[in-house]
Amino acid sequence: MRRRILASLVGLTALAVIVFGVPLAYAAQRLYHDEEVQRIQREAAEAAQHVPDTFAAGDPVELPSEDHLAFTLYDATGRRVTGRGPVAADATVRAALRGNVADASVSGSLVAAVPVPRQERVVGAVRAAAPVVCVAGATA
Repeated sequence: MRRRILASLVGLTALAVIVFGVPLAYAAQRLYHDEEVQRIQREAAEAAQHVPDTFAAGDPVELPSEDHLAFTLYDATGRRVTGRGPVAADATVRAALRGNVADASVSGSLVAAVPVPRQERVVGAVRAAAPVVCVAGATA
């Protein structure tokens, strides 16, 4: 009789851990992901501040260098100007060229893009990408 009661208690405890633990783990993972997206967006916005006002006229631009992030600058047509990203604008960059901050998971990387506004119009976009393995192991 004691053995059955003990087995029932252990079973109920395991069930309670699963019922409460799985959603908690999912929520924690989601929170961590959202914090990483915000961090990447913030760093992309900081990189966009390095773009000179004369960028639209064709002046050369040098973006900051980060070990864990790859920055890419695109002009208003979606052509890569500098950086290590795709040659042509992807969906994230196209959204930024329309004036929106955007993010996505692309080919094993977490990507964020921010517009580069000058004189009330968007003249380009900065894309920041961090490998998922880097995101999972990043400390902030």
